[in-house]
Amino acid sequence: MSFAQQRLWFLSQMDGASRSYHIAFCLRLQGGLNRKALQLALDTVLARHEALRTTFYVEAGTPFQRIQPWETLNLEIFETDLRDHPDPESSVQAVLQHEADGRFDLERGPLIRAHLILAANDQTLLAVTMHHIVSDGWSMGIFCEEVISLYNAHIRGEQCSLPSLAIQYADYAVWQRHLLEGEWGQSQSEYWKKALAGAPSLLQLPTDYPRPAEQSYAGAFRAIFLDEDLTQRLKSVGSRHRATLFMTLFAAWFLLLSRLTGQEDLVVGTPTANRGRPELDPLIGFFVNTLPVRLDLAGSPTVGDLLKRVKTQVLAALRNQDIPFQQMVEVLRPVRSMAHTPLFQVMFAWGRKTQAMSKLDGLEPQPGPAIHHTTSKFDLSLHLNESEGMISGGIEYATALFDPATIDRYASYFQELLQAVITDDTQPVDRLAILPATERQQVLYDWNDTATEFPAATCIQEL
Repeated sequence: MSFAQQRLWFLSQMDGASRSYHIAFCLRLQGGLNRKALQLALDTVLARHEALRTTFYVEAGTPFQRIQPWETLNLEIFETDLRDHPDPESSVQAVLQHEADGRFDLERGPLIRAHLILAANDQTLLAVTMHHIVSDGWSMGIFCEEVISLYNAHIRGEQCSLPSLAIQYADYAVWQRHLLEGEWGQSQSEYWKKALAGAPSLLQLPTDYPRPAEQSYAGAFRAIFLDEDLTQRLKSVGSRHRATLFMTLFAAWFLLLSRLTGQEDLVVGTPTANRGRPELDPLIGFFVNTLPVRLDLAGSPTVGDLLKRVKTQVLAALRNQDIPFQQMVEVLRPVRSMAHTPLFQVMFAWGRKTQAMSKLDGLEPQPGPAIHHTTSKFDLSLHLNESEGMISGGIEYATALFDPATIDRYASYFQELLQAVITDDTQPVDRLAILPATERQQVLYDWNDTATEFPAATCIQEL
């Protein structure tokens, strides 16, 4: 097992935690679907990638992975027919939610499932769910492209044209352990010791409810959309300071968290693909690592100064990204609590730029309905990605801590800060406006409108 798999296996033994590590997506397929070609495509992907055939067992208290032979596997595709249902849309959402939340048995497997939903005579939805212990966001893209390529080959009667894989995930797990046992691993461990020395153990966000003694993984999601004009202007600001769009948005998220908490020393997690070798690029597996990025906002920096600080910290973290998060925790030995995650409680996840989906022979594939978030691994997580020149995503939040109305305000504050950033990047960040006009009117004027009419001919003692 890789270090990341070890950590996730441990978390999956906790009530409610495993479900928050399910990765689900849905494709809407318009046209006549060839079920035999789809089954062959799915089975071939499982044959190619050992990670999707992996299960986990315990021996003498230690978890190990077991790779099932591909000849014995046949991924069952479940099917639900909603064509005659009086309210197919709501029923589709219910099926998708059930699929996304359904329990995985890490010991028996499989850790991937597929479900076909017949929504109309010429419209089928393909829902796929994987456990994060065998996959990640990058892997989902590989999975989709390979299924489409193999489906098309079967339809045309052609041989599979996918290149053979040089290594498998188990090879990576062995290589990772050898790497971290040497000087390279020691050097990176020393970086994280220095970078996070004396860092605050908890981000003191103003919550609506007291933090439970044991972390609850119940969650919800609030969508955010940034139009093309704002996106381009954010790119321009970043470009002036030699910062990427990711760094610019990350800086704004740091700034919002600082304003909400009153803290100037913050640690926020961000995922990295962690595929530093070309032979890892075409593999399905759990490669992603999470980096705790620490930022100091002391000294009233300008927007430009803030971007430079974020860039410096992000690049330093990326140069030392090979240390798995679990190893960082073991090296740093932070104060541990069942109430929250160690090192950081807030995330910023920047997705890969969305590419146009490949074509399926005889079908028109499109993204399916959004699957509602019902879990949250952290207090707050901002997920954003760029597509067609615009930014979309949202805030995933712990419902044990926050009401939806609070997250609505946080989302509006974030967008106000972005507007302030593009207006003048020479301003000190602690002077940037954060309140929308309506809330500013309410706080400064409406709540202070206490004028009262009194009788002009009456003395004060008679009132």
